[in-house]
Amino acid sequence: MRIRRALSVLFVLVLACWACSADAPESKQAEGLKDKTPVVQPEDVHGRDTEVDEAAGPATKTPGSAKAQADEAAGETAQGEPAKTREAAATAAATAAGTAVEAGPLSQARQLLLVTTPSWKASRGVAALFERKNAASPWKRVGGEVDCVVGRNGLGWGRGLEFSDGKGPVKREGDGRSPAGAFPLTAAFGAASKKEAGALGFRLDYTRISPNIVCVTDPGSAAFNTLADSRKNVDWTRNDRMSRASGVNDWGVVIGHNLSGVASKAGSCVFLNIRPGGGKATGGSVGLPKKELLDILSRLAPQAHPALVALPKAEYDRLRAAWRLP
Repeated sequence: MRIRRALSVLFVLVLACWACSADAPESKQAEGLKDKTPVVQPEDVHGRDTEVDEAAGPATKTPGSAKAQADEAAGETAQGEPAKTREAAATAAATAAGTAVEAGPLSQARQLLLVTTPSWKASRGVAALFERKNAASPWKRVGGEVDCVVGRNGLGWGRGLEFSDGKGPVKREGDGRSPAGAFPLTAAFGAASKKEAGALGFRLDYTRISPNIVCVTDPGSAAFNTLADSRKNVDWTRNDRMSRASGVNDWGVVIGHNLSGVASKAGSCVFLNIRPGGGKATGGSVGLPKKELLDILSRLAPQAHPALVALPKAEYDRLRAAWRLP
């Protein structure tokens, strides 16, 4: 019995020692990690990141919605020179928002004379002047609509700020058509002196016409499709005289048809000028009543990139959205 008791006591002691030695590594591990960063769960990390971001300030914007891009575009531009970049900011913001300016023939224009006719063959139409603050702004009409006349044979697609992608006749030399499409209004002219024109508010480059001033119709000349003095450096064989007994060229503007990528048979020297007496059609120019023409000429400014758009009504309807017409 004594031996059994002794063995039992010994067994209990052995078990107690084994338990102590088994606990020892855990204690040592805890001791070793006591001063180290504990392991954290992913959800704990995300929670702390959010708190840190909020404490640090607003998070950096990630390009996403059109509105966010528009805000960012407007904000970045506003940090520049305010007076110089206001219009650029509006355009950039509108572009980012998806409302902006499509690349089209009138992307630079801030002044527009819009002429529409009932059909390709019609020689009468209506004209109206529009202005806008920048390329992203809507057009606003200045004054009312004015009756006008075009070529005796109507309109034909011309060579201007954009070539035709639609059906219809094409403007040819001597065809009695006015050019259809979008065109820059490049330079003014008149029978009055430059000083008198300035007093009326003219700001476009101005030429005073006289018996010596012609419009060059020879495509081989360096002066093709421009007003020139027939007494100086003549390198042409064909021209149109500018002084007319009818007075139609007493005031006018050169329509920028066939100025670049010149086509020799596409026609030249077409103007926005005074409507012929009796409401007659023209040989290819766009004619307005004298008073209304002077009002328009007094407003046109080179920095506004003034343009003329002349279209039959059906083509106006087709191109209105793409060209951002009023």
